[in-house]
Amino acid sequence: DLLEGHIDRLVRRALTDGYQWMDILQAACVNPVRHYHLPIGLLQQGDPADFICLSDLTPAFKVMETMIAAASSSDSGDSSGSSNCESSGSSSGESCDSEEMRRMYKKMVSKMAAKPITEADLHVPEAIANHIIVAEDGSLLTGHEISNDHTDCQKIVCYNRYTPGARPAVAYIRGFHLQQGAIAQTIAHDCHNIVGIGSNDKLLAEVINRVIELKGGMVVTDGHETAELPLPISGLLSPKSVAEVAAMHKQLERVVSQTGCSLTAPFITLAFMSLPVIPDLKLTDKGLFDSKRFRFVEA
Repeated sequence: DLLEGHIDRLVRRALTDGYQWMDILQAACVNPVRHYHLPIGLLQQGDPADFICLSDLTPAFKVMETMIAAASSSDSGDSSGSSNCESSGSSSGESCDSEEMRRMYKKMVSKMAAKPITEADLHVPEAIANHIIVAEDGSLLTGHEISNDHTDCQKIVCYNRYTPGARPAVAYIRGFHLQQGAIAQTIAHDCHNIVGIGSNDKLLAEVINRVIELKGGMVVTDGHETAELPLPISGLLSPKSVAEVAAMHKQLERVVSQTGCSLTAPFITLAFMSLPVIPDLKLTDKGLFDSKRFRFVEA
C-alpha cells in the first residue's frame, strides 16, 4: 500500500475531487497532530520548523524537500523511502545505514527467549481437543465449535517468546483450509508472541523454529518452498526499506497461496487469533480463552 502512495495519495485524490487546499491541509496535517498530541510543529511561533516544500499546488505535486526541526532532507516525491532514513538523507528507498541508525537498531533488537520446539511439543491437550476455533474470512471474530470431528482443522500454536522455559500452547482451528504448509510469525496482538498454524506437526515446528532463529519475523512454507520476512526490531519491524519489505511480503503471499489457504488476508487473520478480547474463542500462550464466559477453557 505504501508503494502506491500514503497521505500524499489521499491529498491528490481530494484535490482532484475539488476540495479546497486549506481544508485538505487541515485534515491531513493539523487534525492528526492535535488529536494525537504529536510533537510536530504547526507553523506557530516557537514551534519546531516541520514542513514540506511542494513543486506546485496541483494534484500532480511532488514533495521537493522535507524539513524536520529545520533539518533539511531532499525527497524524491514518492513514498518508497523509509521515513526513518530522513535524518541520514536517504529518500530513494534504500536501507538506513547511518551510524545513528545502527546504534538504534542494536538497542531495539528483538527479545527472543523461546527455544526451538519439536513435533512432540505440538500435542493438543485432551481436555480442550473438542473445542475448536472457527476463523472467518474478513473477520476478526471467531466461532467456538464443540466437536470431536477435526476434518479440515489445523493445529494453532501460541508460544510465549519472552519468558525462558515457556511451553507452546496448542489447540485446533478451522477456517484457514491449509492443505499442505504452515505459517508462523511474531505479529500476534497484543502480546506479539509467536503464533503459528500448520497442516502437520513437522512443518509447523519448522516455521516456528525458523522464526525463533530469525529473532522475529514471518515465515511460510508449502512443504517445498519457504518464504520469510525477518523482523529483528522487536519482532515487528524491519530496518530495510519499504520497497525491500514489500518484495519479501509479496513472496510470503505467493507461497501462502500455494498452501491451499483460502483466506483473503491470512497473516492479518492469524495475528488476531491470540487476542482474547475478541469473541468467541482465542488461543493465548496460557491456553484457550472464551471471551464470552471470560475464562479459560478447561474441558
